[in-house]
Amino acid sequence: MEDFRQIQFGKADAQTEVEMFPNLLKEGYFDKDNLVESIIHSPLFLFLGYKGAGKTALSEHLKLSCEDVTVSLMTLTDLPYKSFGKIISGDDEVELKSKFAWRWLLLVKVLYNLYKDNEAVISDNAKLRNVIDLFSKIGIFPVTEFSNLITTTSSNRFKAEIKGFEYEHSFSRENASVSIMMLVDYLKEIILSFKEEHQQLIVIDGLDAILTSREIQYISIAALINEVKELNALFAQNNVLVKIIVLCRTDIFERLPDPNKNKIRRDCSYSFNWYIEGADNQNACGLIDIANIRCKLKYPQIDNCLQHFLPSYYKGKETVSVLLDMTRHTPRDFLQLLGFIQKQCRTGNVSEMDITRGINEYSSVYFLPEIKDEMVGYIPYQYVDSVVTLLGELHEREFYIKDIETTFISMDLGKKIGMELRELMAILYECSAVGNVYSYADGRETRLSFKYRNRNSSFNPVNKVVLHRGLWKALNVNF
Repeated sequence: MEDFRQIQFGKADAQTEVEMFPNLLKEGYFDKDNLVESIIHSPLFLFLGYKGAGKTALSEHLKLSCEDVTVSLMTLTDLPYKSFGKIISGDDEVELKSKFAWRWLLLVKVLYNLYKDNEAVISDNAKLRNVIDLFSKIGIFPVTEFSNLITTTSSNRFKAEIKGFEYEHSFSRENASVSIMMLVDYLKEIILSFKEEHQQLIVIDGLDAILTSREIQYISIAALINEVKELNALFAQNNVLVKIIVLCRTDIFERLPDPNKNKIRRDCSYSFNWYIEGADNQNACGLIDIANIRCKLKYPQIDNCLQHFLPSYYKGKETVSVLLDMTRHTPRDFLQLLGFIQKQCRTGNVSEMDITRGINEYSSVYFLPEIKDEMVGYIPYQYVDSVVTLLGELHEREFYIKDIETTFISMDLGKKIGMELRELMAILYECSAVGNVYSYADGRETRLSFKYRNRNSSFNPVNKVVLHRGLWKALNVNF
């Protein structure tokens, strides 16, 4: 008998999911806009999306499903930025030094991948052997993480070793930074002389951690994206079957100090958008398709999972619309909500009471902690709980800023977090914890505005504030 509880909707983290249920990211992956094909045959290299939008899931799907493509994943989590800044010394601008440092790191990784590819051949094996011997000797190879490579590269031992590295180009033994730059040119020559039988993809993930860090790290990430763009163009022009992919949170990308951001976004990026702006019915947004695909892994005969197992209406409203409104329109939120509902089911089908209980647990156990995680980096982490307390103080789902101003002052929250109430509410809007209610049709009707619905929108302190529905139960508001 068909049972909703037997469907595996997956884990909150794609990396955990691939360890426990790899088939979900292989056969159960919804390729919304034919991204796999676009990655191989288009200039797209930058993939943008908010947390849980599907960036890491894409990289894991590539690794599992592309049989004729070698995919290696590199993470920037725990990147030693202090050591990163020591790779290129001198008085040049930090933007230039960061860009050249990334050129060095990326080329080393590309060379290592080509060297390990048994089907890739090179015309001048002697040059390759010289570099391999040096890199193996001083601990650069094997390249598993950028953090290890940065630590090794920034060491005095490395700089001493490369000063003594002999090859046919003129070489300076006096300046280690000059030595690295010349070695970069040498690596580039070697890489461009390779001939490969199949595509190599290097996927860079883990940019989320920089939200808690200094401005210099945003400069470094901007330099990374620009350098990846240039190297990908170089490889394509020389028929080298290597491409570097960068996965980046939308909010981080928008904070990068780079005048070329819009050009890159327009020409070389893809944004994971799961909300259809302007549409009253969001059933075609793609999130339901993900649930259906994963349902079919268990029950191939079922075409519409939610229609089959859930009641059509919940408290007088279309059930699917209610569930979508509980999320920020990301696959992670939606699939987690379905998982919480599953846990409340007493039978194979879903009742209204199951949905109520599932929403309640989802709100408290999953959604509120997710919103708190979003705040970290914008708000000092030790005051995140205080901000949550402020939001729940009125126990109302809609309010004006002035309604919580007295509480904000009495908590001395402005001094603690270093910002005024309007600034705080703007940040909460960026995190999709709150939205705005605005009037249209000559004031006869109202609509909601949230950041996840329109990335170009911004908080309006004059309009009424509305808490995201996913927070209502966790904050015990009236509804």
